[in-house]
Amino acid sequence: MLACASHQATVEQVLGTLEGDVGYATPKIAVRAAVMHEDKILLVRDVKDRCWTMPGGWVDVGDAPSSAAVREVREESGFDVRVRKLFAVLDRDKHSHPPMRYHVYMLFFLL
Repeated sequence: MLACASHQATVEQVLGTLEGDVGYATPKIAVRAAVMHEDKILLVRDVKDRCWTMPGGWVDVGDAPSSAAVREVREESGFDVRVRKLFAVLDRDKHSHPPMRYHVYMLFFLL
């Protein structure tokens, strides 16, 4: 099993990411896709940390979250899928993830 490293940022790195960030603060939306087949779930390797994860990524401006989930599955696994339903919406900051520059809501779809 592959262990995932924890991420730590210095104060200077955090402040550097905030420079030039102007305007009203709004959350970003990310999606994850639970692609089930029989008793198995599709996992892909994350490009950055090489850990196993459900396919997913950012929702583009003007893109429906469900369409983004379908696109991410196709890009990351090559499978063509259909969304069955939205099954969870999580506030990333309420879970044990490394700090980010943005406030993120994660939408989980069952495909």
